[in-house]
Amino acid sequence: MAQRYPRHIGSRRTGAFFADEAGLRPHAIQSDFERNHWLGVSVENRMRKGLEACLQGLQRQCDSLREELHNTRIALGKAHFELDRTKADERAAHHLATHDHLTSLPNRFSFLDRLSRAIGFAMPQAIPIAVLYMDLDGFKTINDLHGHSAGDEVLKVVSGRLRSFIRREDLVCRLGGDEFACLLEPSPEMEQLRALARMICREIANPIHCNGLELKVEASMGIVIAHEWPVSAEQLIADADRAMYRAKRMRSGYQFSVFEGT
Repeated sequence: MAQRYPRHIGSRRTGAFFADEAGLRPHAIQSDFERNHWLGVSVENRMRKGLEACLQGLQRQCDSLREELHNTRIALGKAHFELDRTKADERAAHHLATHDHLTSLPNRFSFLDRLSRAIGFAMPQAIPIAVLYMDLDGFKTINDLHGHSAGDEVLKVVSGRLRSFIRREDLVCRLGGDEFACLLEPSPEMEQLRALARMICREIANPIHCNGLELKVEASMGIVIAHEWPVSAEQLIADADRAMYRAKRMRSGYQFSVFEGT
């Protein structure tokens, strides 16, 4: 008896073979395979599209964050600029309030403040300090004959000359008009002060050339040394002012006063 082989044996469509053995229709299994295949493809497509949508969303978020960061940097830059400008304005306002606009020297307010602080530092340690108070003989005549522009030039030249003789740690100020003051802390020895006063008087007396004019002023200076306490800034200035007027009356250039305290 001839051996019976199942249909579709050797067929490449193995699903048809198993379908025949199972008594199922081949096209039903084929449809299940195709359905599963397309189902897988559909899931893969949805996953890919979902991933692309997610990546696009992340990209939009990154772009938004990048734009926000850019805007924040711009805002911070503007804020720093405004802060710097504000600080510069404050420094300029402080300089105007504490310095003479013509000579750029510290003004009376700065001198009194610095002198008060110097006294507060020197008093507990009994460190002597000196105040030089000076005005210019002949300055009013220059203003009257040649005008305020010539007088302003004289004040600027005198300011530069005073700066050149004062130590870095000391202070030279324009108190107003033709009056100047210097604070020396600590005070040099008496002989050194005498030498300094003589040099300043000689230097101030040198001619000043302005717009073809040869202008000349002389200094009258009062010097007060404080080495006894207590003492106030106003007391020292008043004492130096009296010594200056003695020098002016005596035409001696400078006079000393030693503050002995109260």
